[in-house]
Amino acid sequence: MPTFSGSYTGKMQSQSISTVPDVDEHTLAIAIIPTEQKSSDPLWEGAQMTYCATSDTIAGKGTQRGYFVNQHPNGDRDYGTFEGNVTTAHNGMMSVEGAWQLTGGSGMFASVKGGGAFKAHMSTPVDVEGSWTGSYELT
Repeated sequence: MPTFSGSYTGKMQSQSISTVPDVDEHTLAIAIIPTEQKSSDPLWEGAQMTYCATSDTIAGKGTQRGYFVNQHPNGDRDYGTFEGNVTTAHNGMMSVEGAWQLTGGSGMFASVKGGGAFKAHMSTPVDVEGSWTGSYELT
């Protein structure tokens, strides 16, 4: 399986945050972030990614789960899931570290398999920066 890595920067397209009235500082959030992939692998370089995340935190710590879709320059797509641990800095900016998994696609990515690790953080209340590593197989 080829190994590869990449990074992205994006601006939050939409975000909704709700307070859960059970314990102090319990929040649920959903965010949509469109971005462009920068990758060591030409198959992923320039892919337009949409990152859809839900977060469940108490006092700034918790989990984030979600979905991603990469629209490749040739029109094919790959997609998958991710899950990570959330921490929030004193300045209110969130960071996430976790794992991602490819679950399907179209065209040349129709039977793609793979996964790896990722890190993401907010550099401003609306700007996200991330990086990832992993491996994949096109069968």
